[in-house]
Amino acid sequence: MESVTLWIALSPQQFADLNSGKEVQPDEYSQRFGLRTSAVEAVDRAQYFMDWTPHGLKGEHHQKQFTVLQVEISALGYLQKMEAGILAKTKPGEYRWYGNLKQEERDDQGRVLYRFSDTAAEII
Repeated sequence: MESVTLWIALSPQQFADLNSGKEVQPDEYSQRFGLRTSAVEAVDRAQYFMDWTPHGLKGEHHQKQFTVLQVEISALGYLQKMEAGILAKTKPGEYRWYGNLKQEERDDQGRVLYRFSDTAAEII
């Protein structure tokens, strides 16, 4: 399967939702996820943006706990999500996903659009 593999850092609650089969909701302010081409960049993005509010930064920057996972997006999923405005490439190596994520999504013909990997790394 032709695909692109990106990294995402999820908060403990988001990771728990993913593991229990629920849809994972993005940050309440931005309503999007940041996906990156490397795990380090995904964690850096999460560290910065989890301190953000509509009124600016919350204050002191502090380390947070995340779980880093890979998301494999098929060529069909990439095309469909880009055309729908759900996935956007903002810079080289940087993507935004607008809306919720599931463990896996398939189209009406059963073809995989995207799926999370089975391996995760906890970052503290």
